[in-house]
Amino acid sequence: MHIENIFKHKQTQDHSIIKQSTLRNPVIGELFSMQFLLLLVLLAGTELARAVPADKAIRQATNGPDPGTIVWICSDIPDVCMNMCYGAYCRNYGTSLNWDNYTGNSKDVRANNAGCGRNNHCSTDPPTDDQQCISDEYPFGSTSDADRTDRDGAVNRCVPRSQNARQGAYLRQLYRSEGNWRDGQGLNNNPPARFSQTFSKAGDLHFCRGDGSDCDNDGFQFDNNGLIGGSGSKKRAPAVHHEHNTYRLRSGREITVPDEFESGHKVLLPSAHNATLFHEHTERHVRDLDAGHEQYDYMLENLYLEEDYVEKQL
Repeated sequence: MHIENIFKHKQTQDHSIIKQSTLRNPVIGELFSMQFLLLLVLLAGTELARAVPADKAIRQATNGPDPGTIVWICSDIPDVCMNMCYGAYCRNYGTSLNWDNYTGNSKDVRANNAGCGRNNHCSTDPPTDDQQCISDEYPFGSTSDADRTDRDGAVNRCVPRSQNARQGAYLRQLYRSEGNWRDGQGLNNNPPARFSQTFSKAGDLHFCRGDGSDCDNDGFQFDNNGLIGGSGSKKRAPAVHHEHNTYRLRSGREITVPDEFESGHKVLLPSAHNATLFHEHTERHVRDLDAGHEQYDYMLENLYLEEDYVEKQL
């Protein structure tokens, strides 16, 4: 709306009065002009503030006031979970990460910084001969947390390639909101965006106690300097058992996690319509080091996000 229209009626009505007043007393005319200019400045500032958008803020997963927590079922990806737990609790990166889709650094740079570059130790000196392993990194290379310098450095672990593919497919769906996670769920292919996660069925996994007190290397945690703790750490650590919190969800399902949740807390459980098909896909998948998470697109229509809520602690 043009500013002169705001005053059109008033200006017409009072024009003769203003003219007479200013002729009789020039001071009145000067004061009126100053007040009028001040009002114009204030109105212009208001319109300008409306026109200029605020800085782009990091959004939460699902774009809602209660983003929920992604629950990784660690019985399905135990080696991946141990690596995540080590990075989250022993290197203090935490479980909330910021997806930036490699805008801060390239995929190769972040992989190298985590010790997961090409021809890494998982390919030159694999921990086992009976299965193909891939270097799995935490924080995820697709997050800006991988560039943080206020921590001790990203970590990696050699994991079965099928486990790496399972998590990669779910992350692709979370980031892009494709397949059955469309319509407002996930991060809607719009970085930067923040998401939180936790680990269920991880009580018997090293490093997953949740408080950073279980951090003795089991012989398989690395960073870009090599084996964490040196050659003396290359040994099998004794079995562990952590007492975690068990919650019943509204659906009747139970989760056991290191976190403390209140009743009504939303959780997001990555799931597959056909679990057998998903496992077949991930067992056969060969990771393309030159591609990103889009290499898992053919799996997405079989996957979905199960949304549930904490009912009570058991």
